[in-house]
Amino acid sequence: MPRLSFSVPLNTKPKLETRNKSMRLNRTTQEKLQAILKTQDYSIRYEKGNFKGGYCMVMQEKMIIINKFFPLESKISTMVEIIRDLEMDMGKLTENQTKLVEQIKEGTDS
Repeated sequence: MPRLSFSVPLNTKPKLETRNKSMRLNRTTQEKLQAILKTQDYSIRYEKGNFKGGYCMVMQEKMIIINKFFPLESKISTMVEIIRDLEMDMGKLTENQTKLVEQIKEGTDS
């Protein structure tokens, strides 16, 4: 049986493109996005199951459920999609969080 090999460029990290900048797909970005969603009173749960992820309201509780077996890139992508869809209370965000949310929302026009 032939052996397969994959070539991956060294020192490259996956990125999510937004309108003006690209966003690194790493744990720090995931934590920043979680913090933004938590300021909007959403709880975030990572659960196993046969679903893609998303958000819902259960008994007036804002809850985001993300498949815990998703790769990191998919978890971040899911949170970015949710942030794009939500009406954000910008007054609850820090200056850096506001810039990140604006960057994400601008990416919807491209």
